[in-house]
Amino acid sequence: MKSDNIAYNTLRQHNFNTIESKPQSLCSLPSILEVSSETSFTENPILTFVSSDIKTYNSLFSSLSNNSENNHSNLDKISTLRLGCLKFLGLKNTSDTKFNRNKISIIFRVPKPDKFQTDHWPSCSFYGLYSGHYGNSCASFLKKNLHKMIFSDKNFPQRPKDAIINGFKQADEVFIKEAEEKFNLSGAFAIIVMIIGKKCYVANTGNCRGIVSLHEGRKIVEISRLHVPENEEEKMRIIRNNGKVYRDYIQTTDGELKEVGKLRICPGKKCYTRSFGDIDTKIREFGGIPGTVISDPYIKSFKINESCDFIGLMTQNLENFSNENIVDGFWRGVGNDNNNVSSRIENLFDKIRGEDIQGNYSMMVIGLKELNNC
Repeated sequence: MKSDNIAYNTLRQHNFNTIESKPQSLCSLPSILEVSSETSFTENPILTFVSSDIKTYNSLFSSLSNNSENNHSNLDKISTLRLGCLKFLGLKNTSDTKFNRNKISIIFRVPKPDKFQTDHWPSCSFYGLYSGHYGNSCASFLKKNLHKMIFSDKNFPQRPKDAIINGFKQADEVFIKEAEEKFNLSGAFAIIVMIIGKKCYVANTGNCRGIVSLHEGRKIVEISRLHVPENEEEKMRIIRNNGKVYRDYIQTTDGELKEVGKLRICPGKKCYTRSFGDIDTKIREFGGIPGTVISDPYIKSFKINESCDFIGLMTQNLENFSNENIVDGFWRGVGNDNNNVSSRIENLFDKIRGEDIQGNYSMMVIGLKELNNC
């Protein structure tokens, strides 16, 4: 039985064939994936996406239509491109907020930069999941600009980690400058995946989460870090920068004060320690203290090999949906057919639908290896 708070759900699936096509501009969506004579599993990923907000789903659907906000007329043309298998599930929660907090950015093929002098340019793709708070303008800004700032950095592609660090820093600085002028208190968390050849780089700022499933779910590795004051390193960094870490109090019937709730930081009364935007925590004129809440990302890199199944990216409202639940939802209860991707994805989505999850949430799954035989 469907949960009462789910008013709408839909599943769309497109299987893509191969055509000859020219590379698009560096930051256009969708970027075209060229299939080489030696196609590896990293060149043809499965992308699956689930969200509690149908607007996020529509945003993804539109971005695949030549980045047109409301025009889906180009979808038939896109369906002839070799982009693996794309599956989208939109879930609309009637009790949710009026605006869409979560945004995504997908670039299936990043064309070779002009400054890259060698003839060989490996398959390169980019996936971003952005979760906004106190409005959606910061998440929208990241969707449109973060990948551009990473790709245009002098360190890309030779030193991807440095390019990511600089891109995150530039994005935060540019948005904060605009936010100061408009008194915009919006902020956002971000997690991105960039695959260059067979090397994968994952970076997150804030409370978005990433995992990788290995050996058909027998091993799970978390590839992100939650930036919360419960983390001792984050707590000490806040204190060193003249911030405070505290819990709220309640008074018991005996007249005693008792700590309750999550740890928070001052300034801002936030339950997180890193984000984009949030000028009320970063700018003195708005009550902030520089150096407390920062945008510096945690970065994890690894080589994609035959043991890698899929990468999962999640927003913070899925925090109670454990890594094990996600991987089990994909691999268990479907049988032994590794290529039965549709059943596995629907099984995972069914588990998510069955949870009582409050607020907006989104999840992106990037399938690797033989999973692209959908």
